[in-house]
Amino acid sequence: MERKLKKLRKKEAKKSAPPQATGAEEEKRDTVVHLGSVYLQTWKSNRPSWVFRKVRQVWLLRNMYLADKVSDEDFLILLEYLEGLQGKSRVTTITEAEKLLQSQETQEGAGEATGEVLSAAQLDRVRQVLQVLA
Repeated sequence: MERKLKKLRKKEAKKSAPPQATGAEEEKRDTVVHLGSVYLQTWKSNRPSWVFRKVRQVWLLRNMYLADKVSDEDFLILLEYLEGLQGKSRVTTITEAEKLLQSQETQEGAGEATGEVLSAAQLDRVRQVLQVLA
């Protein structure tokens, strides 16, 4: 009986404890960030050995506004990369950037702080992306 109670308490403690990133998860995040950076660097400096990877492109497009995931140096290369973006990826990227910009302007105009608030650096990145793709 005590074993069952002990087991139940342990389960409840696990459920109520905030999830913590393990070393493996952090390492995986760092690896993904590094792979995105290497992908862009290879595209820029060594085109013959560069290979298109849809997964990398999607990751870059989803995280391009986050400075902790895509460095400023890599973002400049990404802007060049975006010039060649075609098809649905281009349309979707433009649409998402316009939505972010409009929602930010709406929030500033109404004086609200609800929803996703972009930092000045992120807002600048959104504008740069729109400028390149427009």
